[in-house]
Amino acid sequence: MATTGPATNDGEPALNTLADRLNYLFRTIHPADRGPYTLQEVADAVEAAGGHITAQYINHLRTGVRDNPTIKAVTALADFFGVPPGYLLGDGDTAKVTEELQRLRTARDVQEALSDPNIRTLALRARELSEPHLKLVLTMLDQVQQLEGKPPPTKSRRQATGP
Repeated sequence: MATTGPATNDGEPALNTLADRLNYLFRTIHPADRGPYTLQEVADAVEAAGGHITAQYINHLRTGVRDNPTIKAVTALADFFGVPPGYLLGDGDTAKVTEELQRLRTARDVQEALSDPNIRTLALRARELSEPHLKLVLTMLDQVQQLEGKPPPTKSRRQATGP
């Protein structure tokens, strides 16, 4: 899929093109209990809402094969993902909408994590720690993740969990 911009500080690609922004929406906006929507699911939902778009056309927009969508297509996709149509076109609100989407994604991730009783217990016990000891636990978690071969937390993930 097309991603033309360089990565931002938190590891997300820069959202310079329609394809970048649409791909970001696919990665970010989906039910907490599953992965991203398929192209066909989005096309079917747009059809059910009275619009018309095909999975192939959405794919062309996501890959940059098509980069000048119709107003109807932009509006239908924006409605599906719950963003203003101007977001897809890169108007001035793009940064603000992206920031809000990141907050929503973090909230969804936290909610999903807290559904695990072990994580919930860890979080509740961590609340009782002093700041220096909490930082020590976070450092230890980073080291355990490294031992398991997991990548270090991104800046946005680190900010959601602490310093």
